[in-house]
Amino acid sequence: MRRSLLASILEEVKIAPMPIRKSNAQSFLLLGLICFFVAHFTLLNPSSLEEDFSEARTVAPKDLLKFFQNEPVTLAKNVPTAEAPDYSIRDLEYLSTDHLNKHWRMLSRKFVMFQAENMSHARDTTFYWSDGKITADEAVSQQDKSQVELYGHVVATLNNGLVLHTEYVKIITSPSTLLTVPTTETVRGDQPTKDATFHFTSQGLSYSNASPENETITLLSEARVDIITKEKTQVISDTATYHPFKDQVEFNMEENQPLTKQFVHTHQKTLNLQSRNLIVDLVEKKLQLLTAHGDVSFEDFTNAEHPVSGTAGRAKYHEKTQLLFLLDFPQVYQDTDTITGDVITYNRARDSIEVNQSNAFNKR
Repeated sequence: MRRSLLASILEEVKIAPMPIRKSNAQSFLLLGLICFFVAHFTLLNPSSLEEDFSEARTVAPKDLLKFFQNEPVTLAKNVPTAEAPDYSIRDLEYLSTDHLNKHWRMLSRKFVMFQAENMSHARDTTFYWSDGKITADEAVSQQDKSQVELYGHVVATLNNGLVLHTEYVKIITSPSTLLTVPTTETVRGDQPTKDATFHFTSQGLSYSNASPENETITLLSEARVDIITKEKTQVISDTATYHPFKDQVEFNMEENQPLTKQFVHTHQKTLNLQSRNLIVDLVEKKLQLLTAHGDVSFEDFTNAEHPVSGTAGRAKYHEKTQLLFLLDFPQVYQDTDTITGDVITYNRARDSIEVNQSNAFNKR
């Protein structure tokens, strides 16, 4: 049985008896030397007292995997979290290129690669591409594809100033940008300017940018758009398509539902308008013109004591002048009066009505 090193030291150090009459300085000096040797071998070289580690050790894969799994729950799908990655890199800047053409750049706190799956997984990610920047908790990319999926607290800032908030995004960067959010995910978008705010929510979104003139953002389901200047205008529809280059939004309804529900609804503080579809023209995100098509009807409560309502095949509303033009067999109702004509112009600011080729009658 191997003797303790401490016992050997104590045995080798002989403490000679000292006369009681001599000074205690020698005793303290000798005791100090003993403590020095003990501390040197027990504190500075503890392994020599316990076991011999001169031979190389191997780490079990399950113990190595614990290091990689020391992260929050993985949100990304199909990541092989039960196996150790082939590479793990911290604070990585990753460039995706194709024949000297850079597709995108990604910064991440932690980046791992699985060669068998041809997959990389990143955490705390900032993703850059030609149309903007995205931050997210996680990102997954396939090495042979120019696409990336981003998960968790996704914030996409597009070059046109629009900021998107959601929980999942898939982006394809080649040959042109296509960014998609499925209809299972809620999307919130904001594009503030100096004097106005363009805000929306929807279930799902699609963004494409083959060229600046053809840049489109489509709200795939349950679209709700707010245009806020001095007054808020809200439009609710099934789908909406925003054309940043033209600063125009088109609102439509799905046809796979009863006809009574196929109406785009537009609301202001004292105006309600509905139609089969609607086009909104903006200037620097400020409302300029509403163009409504198909079974148009409106109610205006600017004059609360004598509200005005009407119907038409088409209608145009100019926000600046507050003029509502009704075309295609228009009719306007106020109190017990009904007005018809080829074109009816309703001035909301003055509460007045002008009619071309008019007919009017009283219900009483």
